[in-house]
Amino acid sequence: MYDNDVLDLRQLADEWRSEIEDAEIALDELHDALDTMREIVLDDKPRYPRLAVASAQARIVSPEAEDACEIELGKFSDLASQIGCDDDPDSLESWANNYEPTLIAEDYFEEYARELAEDVGALSNDWPASYIDWEAAAVALQMDYTSVEFDGTTYYYRA
Repeated sequence: MYDNDVLDLRQLADEWRSEIEDAEIALDELHDALDTMREIVLDDKPRYPRLAVASAQARIVSPEAEDACEIELGKFSDLASQIGCDDDPDSLESWANNYEPTLIAEDYFEEYARELAEDVGALSNDWPASYIDWEAAAVALQMDYTSVEFDGTTYYYRA
């Protein structure tokens, strides 16, 4: 789970690519192991060859490991779908490069509003700026943002 207050979609696209590569490597290793098992079964001619292969398969890839891989890859697909881009890391990165690459966590949005006000020079330490209701300011600012869910956290981005 991500604990970052601000995420960059371009970095997430890179992580997605890495997850895909890891899944492909694991799949290749699985195929190699299965080929080895088939050779053993054919050479050794066990009494129940299908049972031998099934037993070996169960030891190589657990359903839990498959589920974890699907969940990890699925969270990126879900994010891409929510943003409205194609289901691949290149599309997510392209979208981020053309629009807004930043996701701001909902729990951090009030602090983000303060930082944004400082960045644009709309804030001073003098009255009345020192008495701003930042919670209300953040809620008003969120109206210009769209929310997405990613890895169990609500994030906002400007579309």
